[in-house]
Amino acid sequence: MAGVEITIIGPDGYRLTLTTDDEGGYSVSDLQLGEYDVLMSEPDGYETVGPTERTVALDEENASATEVDFLLAQPSGPSPSPEPTPSPEPTREPTVAPGPDDDDDASDTEDTLPDTGGPALPVMITALALITAGALLTRRAGRE
Repeated sequence: MAGVEITIIGPDGYRLTLTTDDEGGYSVSDLQLGEYDVLMSEPDGYETVGPTERTVALDEENASATEVDFLLAQPSGPSPSPEPTPSPEPTREPTVAPGPDDDDDASDTEDTLPDTGGPALPVMITALALITAGALLTRRAGRE
């Protein structure tokens, strides 16, 4: 991981802090023989898997190439939920149905539904009367 801070502390007060490159690597050369502590600072948003500090001994057998790797992982907990966007509050404006005597006065605030058809009740009464009359006529015709 790029941008991770690594600190190397060695003999005779040696101290070097560097940052990992784009591929997560780092390199130090021309170290003298001795023991070095290599420390990794855990970056924000990641968890360290394993130790954050390692000790490396550079001696005559192992003086040229040593790899000190650290392992990071993103936390496995749930991701924070995004904040919901508030819905706009609906506005309620009064509905005024114009009547036959209405002079388009905007001061009427009575809530009424607009007239969407003809007189339904008289039509239903007339239909019921015709059905009843037809039934009576059919009954009389059957008796004769």
